[in-house]
Amino acid sequence: MPLTYAAAHLTPDGQLIRHPDTAEIMNIQIGEFDNESDAIEQACLELECTHTVNGVVLKGNNRGGFMIVNTQELHQL
Repeated sequence: MPLTYAAAHLTPDGQLIRHPDTAEIMNIQIGEFDNESDAIEQACLELECTHTVNGVVLKGNNRGGFMIVNTQELHQL
């Protein structure tokens, strides 16, 4: 069964970025995928990032990046 995945915004030092008013984790919806690998691959294409490890994709040196998680994991963060 496919899961819906999102890319949670990360600061250059790896901290999650939260909306200043709501404190919700800032994220971009990636879509529904059968597995995390496919979600990461799509996120790299859409966000022009490079996959490093454990679902973290980077925009470049000292530019932050994203953590790819399914929506259930996103709500647990």
